[in-house]
Amino acid sequence: SSAWTAALTFSLITSGGYAESTEGKYPWTYVNQTAARQACEQHPTGRKHLCTSNEWMAASNINGQTYNLPATLSNCTIDESTDCDWTDAPGSGDACLTGSKTNCKSAELVYDMTGNLWEWANETITVTIPPAGGNSWYYINTTSQQYTVNNSAADNGRYGKDGTYFGTAGVRGVLRGGGWHYGISAGPFCAYLGNAPSATGYPVGFRCCAAPN
Repeated sequence: SSAWTAALTFSLITSGGYAESTEGKYPWTYVNQTAARQACEQHPTGRKHLCTSNEWMAASNINGQTYNLPATLSNCTIDESTDCDWTDAPGSGDACLTGSKTNCKSAELVYDMTGNLWEWANETITVTIPPAGGNSWYYINTTSQQYTVNNSAADNGRYGKDGTYFGTAGVRGVLRGGGWHYGISAGPFCAYLGNAPSATGYPVGFRCCAAPN
């Protein structure tokens, strides 16, 4: 659909709808973590589930490269000023059609894991421990092995300038990859640990993984 809403997601899930991976479609937004799990598990093959963080990270390389990537991954949808702007898709903002960034893919030919939409992983956490004791975005300097709240102080080394947001204590879902407007903070190591599993919104989507035969 070109007009995803939370109500549409609820209607699809309760009527047995499921997620399918198809090129050239509007990505499914306005979905919370619970609904994302259901959308994967209701696939008619019975073999799909919401990707775990381990599965997600294993496939999140860019053309086979995982570490020491450029800070700005211009092959992916990370800049809302230059990327897609679907004015006929209220709520989809600047999300691009799936697979439209042909070089934003892994060696396993998985597309759009960096940018475009945040993607729910299958974990929930109850405690986050911010490096400096406060809820904020943090970035790692791989030379000093220290976190900083200023991304200009992070180097462009092993983890690029990918950011991690540490939220308040409580049950939190794990979001990965960054959205269409996250710029240098987006990437394979970008994570958001501040939303409850019930949270939803126009830049939030998900990805299913398949169990082996």
